[in-house]
Amino acid sequence: MGRNTGWGGQIPPDWIELSIRMGAVIELRRLFGSPDYFVRVAVADLPAYETFLSRHVMTIPRIKNVTSHFTMKVVKTA
Repeated sequence: MGRNTGWGGQIPPDWIELSIRMGAVIELRRLFGSPDYFVRVAVADLPAYETFLSRHVMTIPRIKNVTSHFTMKVVKTA
């Protein structure tokens, strides 16, 4: 999931802490450019992802948009 926050580099200090405490968040990266953040989440299925987005992500003030990508098939792992 990529997030464009519109925070202009000013990250609310509790946002990162909140993201870390969310059980579904398994990876969180601050990026250069766009999007501002990369967040990897693990949920049971698409309805659970929709619930996660609507209850946890889209309630964060100033989130402009979310771009989601889903794996079709794992071809090779690290």
